[in-house]
Amino acid sequence: MAERKQKKAKKRTALTTGAAVVPALSSPGALIELSDKEIVERLLAVPDPRGVVQSLSRQDYYWLIKNADEEWLALIALGSERQWQYLLDLELWTKDRIDLERMKLWMERYAEADPERFAKWLLTEDLSLAYAYLNQMVEIIKVDPDEEDRDIPEGFFSFDGVTFVRPRDDESYHVVRAVFDAMARVDMERCEWVLTTLGGIVPAEMEEEMYHFRNARLADDGFLPFDEALAVYVPLDPSVLKDGSFHGTTIEMHGDEEEEIPPRLPLARAAAGEVLGKALETLARDPIIERLSSEFAGLTNRIIAADGLEGRELEDMVGAARKAGSYVNLALEFRAGGDVNEAAVLLRKNPVPALFQVGYGLVHGVVKEAKNFEKQSWFRSAGIPRSFWGEPMGKVLIGLLDKRPKFYEAQAAVPEYRDFEKIQDLESARETLKNLELLDDLFARLDCRWPLDRHLASSPDVTFETLLITRHARAVTGEDPGFGGMSLEGARKFLDLAREGEEGPPYRMEHMGRLFALELIDIVSENGDLLSSDRERLEDLLSVVWSNFQEEYGNVESVDLSPRYSRLILIIDETL
Repeated sequence: MAERKQKKAKKRTALTTGAAVVPALSSPGALIELSDKEIVERLLAVPDPRGVVQSLSRQDYYWLIKNADEEWLALIALGSERQWQYLLDLELWTKDRIDLERMKLWMERYAEADPERFAKWLLTEDLSLAYAYLNQMVEIIKVDPDEEDRDIPEGFFSFDGVTFVRPRDDESYHVVRAVFDAMARVDMERCEWVLTTLGGIVPAEMEEEMYHFRNARLADDGFLPFDEALAVYVPLDPSVLKDGSFHGTTIEMHGDEEEEIPPRLPLARAAAGEVLGKALETLARDPIIERLSSEFAGLTNRIIAADGLEGRELEDMVGAARKAGSYVNLALEFRAGGDVNEAAVLLRKNPVPALFQVGYGLVHGVVKEAKNFEKQSWFRSAGIPRSFWGEPMGKVLIGLLDKRPKFYEAQAAVPEYRDFEKIQDLESARETLKNLELLDDLFARLDCRWPLDRHLASSPDVTFETLLITRHARAVTGEDPGFGGMSLEGARKFLDLAREGEEGPPYRMEHMGRLFALELIDIVSENGDLLSSDRERLEDLLSVVWSNFQEEYGNVESVDLSPRYSRLILIIDETL
């Protein structure tokens, strides 16, 4: 116990030493303001960078290595052997097989950064890796030392005059030679023993054993087997969360003896949500932050495993951390509203994975509604794709029904999919589903009157807006009613009728817009079963359709109308 406390004190001393330059290391909250590159720069600027770097958790160390440019060499040289092991556990494997090219890359980097310490580690701590590397990389021949006329092929070298080694390809010669030279300097006898026994190993059996131990090590950090990791996506009801005043004692983190400081970066990158971020600010100097940091790190890795990712791409790591933070923020906002103190209490009294599962459960509820809608919908029974509903509604539905549901943020500077993070996101998705239900019912009724060509509706450039506008254009110009395309002459006539009484662009075409909406609403409400609230909603939806039409054609003269560039009026190109 005393020895473990001394190690803890040493770690904290290193952390405190660097804190003047790297204050972020002692607080996840401070890390939010710094980029990973800024953290690396500050790490390398402290008086004792080795002590500070080795005080980092394995996960934070790996995260910074992945985001380093020219600094990676220094970070490898400063890292501990346990940090090295974690990095190689993630980097060398593709599913259950060692990736030879990645192994060659990292062996070269380690041999360049700190060849003798790396060689010693290989010979004493990870001999299996040495065997795996050498088995793939070198040819070995043995000769009789008493034989006078020995014919040694070109490229072979030896340390004892008996066992000769040659890399299998010229490009790797300098790396392989550097590894061997370092191994020989560290322990010549053991190096010779490795060469002697190399031919007796069974590569497949050794690799299987390495994979087993690698998985066992990573499981401690949250990288569970896929089937087990999926449990993180089991929805939990918000009622499972504990709240109220905190009367318990603070949690003392014991961890393992070699690594006492929990990962900081996953929590720092996860704290994007407004409620979560503010709650963490109030807990920044509280011992509970140790538990939260540790649980967020484990949750991030479990998400990576459950999503079937390798966990070694920076984009995947950051994405998983942000997903963790988004769902936790969602749960906190649902239970605490905007009360930051109550959110902090929820963080104190509940495991982070439970908060994540509650947040996911809230999203799962909306996803279930989307699935029920689609199952009973007209468009699905007609074999029409979700893209028929255009942007943003079609993309919202696609995001909801994805394997891992996403929120489509149409109002962003660049519209994008992201994780659900706020209650407002859930409300927005539900509003979209209500809109889709009304429009789907409208098309079911229209399809009964004027059967819709399924192939036409499934065309990539055709949306529900195109068909509604085209059907109305055919009706007011006297063409046969329906959804088929119209002639260029008919489309120009429709624009002229819509602009009647207006002098010039931009044309508002408001009178025609009212006729467009009223006709469709009459069709839906002809049985008297349209609620007043639904009528208002449908009016608003059709108003948006017409506004899009105005924006598209308001400055286009009818004589300039072209079949190629007409998005909302389906025109038959008679030149084809």
